[in-house]
Amino acid sequence: MSDKSGKMDCLGVVCALDTIQFNYKSAENNKGEVVDAAEGDHRIQFGFSAQQLSNYYPVDRFAVVNRSPEGFLNVNYPMLVPVLSKAIKILRGMFTSMDEKLSKLEQRWESTDEEMAERNAKLEERVKLMEDIIYERVAPDLHVKQPKG
Repeated sequence: MSDKSGKMDCLGVVCALDTIQFNYKSAENNKGEVVDAAEGDHRIQFGFSAQQLSNYYPVDRFAVVNRSPEGFLNVNYPMLVPVLSKAIKILRGMFTSMDEKLSKLEQRWESTDEEMAERNAKLEERVKLMEDIIYERVAPDLHVKQPKG
């Protein structure tokens, strides 16, 4: 059953997981028989800690972590696909939201920049007008000549 009432914070779980590397002590051969690692794959494997995952997905409640007949915990990686997919969707939504906010801020910045340029031009006009008035009315009495330019 795919019921949303039991959903978890997938992104929180995925972000909390530590990636580990390991070598299998035993593995299954192509006949499904458990063999010693000497006969199996010696390459380094990457994954997640079954013990850590079981803190979020208890063995008795979820099929993400299984317990072997010998009592060892192991990760059922195909069951993690929906969790990882949901985390990716959440991240994509966050990215889209932040991208939209950034676009709005850039637009505001550009309009503010244009507004500031207009205000600056108007202030320069007013300063020039005030200088002209000062040199026209006050400067002759002080014997100060208006600078050219």
